[in-house]
Amino acid sequence: MRRGPRVFVLSIGCLWLAAGGALAAADQPRAQKVDPAQTTLVEDFAYPGAGEILARRGITLVKGDGHLLLVACGQPGLIEVMSTDVPHDTDPDALHYCFKASVPFGDLTLTIPNAYQVKGDDHSVTATVTVQNQTSTVPIDKNTWTGIGISSGPDPATLLRLTAKP
Repeated sequence: MRRGPRVFVLSIGCLWLAAGGALAAADQPRAQKVDPAQTTLVEDFAYPGAGEILARRGITLVKGDGHLLLVACGQPGLIEVMSTDVPHDTDPDALHYCFKASVPFGDLTLTIPNAYQVKGDDHSVTATVTVQNQTSTVPIDKNTWTGIGISSGPDPATLLRLTAKP
């Protein structure tokens, strides 16, 4: 039995449709199975190594933008904090905490109890403190010490936040 041109064209048309359908199916996104235990990646700005710092220095570094970092004191150009009493501070330079701004701005939420002085660097620094359950923001003088807590009144202060701007 001899097939004519119409059967040939029809056969090629069917192949064309089948190939097009397969290509169209390949272009469709496939449904992915999602593991319900899998969490999304969200930056929480938690301070790296905060647990170790709490154990060794007795202060809590909560979170920040990564531009104010706790460093060893003794170099110029640091933001410095002095405290009268921080339980469990085993550092050789106990009760003295230094922070370096790695760029022209920085923000760090922390807890340093019994803070009484903050020394600014070349930035415009503010310190958020709480004294007798009253929270306030104190501008810190550049490259000199500014009294907070018992250095500016009769009650101790807890340092809650440092912010540096150009």
